[in-house]
Amino acid sequence: MQALVYFLLPDKSKATYNRVFAMLKEYALSVGKVFQPTTVQLDFEALWRKAQELGLQPYYGDRAVNRFLKCVAALSLVPLEEIDEAWLQIDSDSPSADHPAFQALDRFKTYFISTWLENESVFPRVLWNHYRNFGARTTNHIEGWHHALNGRVGKRHVNLFEIVSHLQKEEHGNKAQRSPLDMGRAPKPVRKKYRVLNERLIRLTDQYEAQELSLIQYVSRVAHN
Repeated sequence: MQALVYFLLPDKSKATYNRVFAMLKEYALSVGKVFQPTTVQLDFEALWRKAQELGLQPYYGDRAVNRFLKCVAALSLVPLEEIDEAWLQIDSDSPSADHPAFQALDRFKTYFISTWLENESVFPRVLWNHYRNFGARTTNHIEGWHHALNGRVGKRHVNLFEIVSHLQKEEHGNKAQRSPLDMGRAPKPVRKKYRVLNERLIRLTDQYEAQELSLIQYVSRVAHN
């Protein structure tokens, strides 16, 4: 049995999320459970939003800037113990001081180090490292579910009773979908597009471990996978 919890939040602030998880832990204890997840899934898309916020969007078409940002995102697929070395190589290969995007890149690097890379960062690297994870690595499936639910609701401002009704219908549908899986039926096959991407990532990982690719070659090819 899997527990499924829905939250209706007023915003996406850090304080709101802290309060949500504190409430969830308190509720779990009140029913004799311990809220201690073994897996947390998050998405590196925050990097692209931050890059835009820091003024890098006008340079997305610049080959050097685009390559740098993609290689930074590819760090999530580097072995945990080699992330520092990979970052140093990516940083040394980034646009120099005479590049028009240099200052924005410098701000982005400061953000990345403090938020994702340092030992005391907001998101410790062990949380976002996906090396040799060939399953779901993003939250796209969750975002897709949100998009589909919004489509079924059909309007922006919905009262609480309508929301509860839609979520109840959603849960009934989820149970119907899970039932065949619980009985041992194979899940739907992965779409060809994602199967090909995954197969290519597996090949690159195998080549890197066989020392057929250097660290920066591996990062660069993963970045453009």
